[in-house]
Amino acid sequence: MSPSQSPKAKIKAYLSLAAKAGKLVLGQEAIIQAAQTKRAVLLLLDELAGKNSADRIKRLATYHEIPLLLVEDLGKGIGRQGAIAAALQDKGLGGVILMLAGQEEPN
Repeated sequence: MSPSQSPKAKIKAYLSLAAKAGKLVLGQEAIIQAAQTKRAVLLLLDELAGKNSADRIKRLATYHEIPLLLVEDLGKGIGRQGAIAAALQDKGLGGVILMLAGQEEPN
């Protein structure tokens, strides 16, 4: 990654890497299961997600104390057009992404 890339571009690059490595879970039921089993270290939500979906993911993040990051055009960034939510299951990548987003790293 080029040092001149914006933080948003770097986040999308890391999310693409996570998707290729199989560290992203897609689909609401799979995301819920990842959160309940403590495998999810970061929840991702597309900025244009519908109200009901967004509320459900936000409640999940709050209840399980998982950081939540709003991402512009999430599906395009991970190579899955139409994806509105995802759970990241890699603590190292989660920490880097949160740092780039200006949030603190997960515990």
